[in-house]
Amino acid sequence: MGKIINLNSGLPETEEADSKPMESPDYLGILLSKASEMEYNMFYKAVRSNAKPPIKGKLTEKKIKEAGIMRCFNEETMESWLEQRGERISEKFRIVWK
Repeated sequence: MGKIINLNSGLPETEEADSKPMESPDYLGILLSKASEMEYNMFYKAVRSNAKPPIKGKLTEKKIKEAGIMRCFNEETMESWLEQRGERISEKFRIVWK
């Protein structure tokens, strides 16, 4: 079972606190933001080290396109990875929802 968080703890017992609905954190937004950051870091390392030749300097859309690098996504397995001219250059990134 998951951890139970009491969102109302620490609030004063007043009429005003009872009349306004408590705003809960956007957990899905936080999760997707962290996943996006992790995916970016993994792909950044792959472009810098596994691409042939590795991209030097500032990463721009033009440099990535000229190197023939594209992001692939499989909707059935919810995996994404980078390919350079048909060859996979990064690990597969997957979010497992349990």
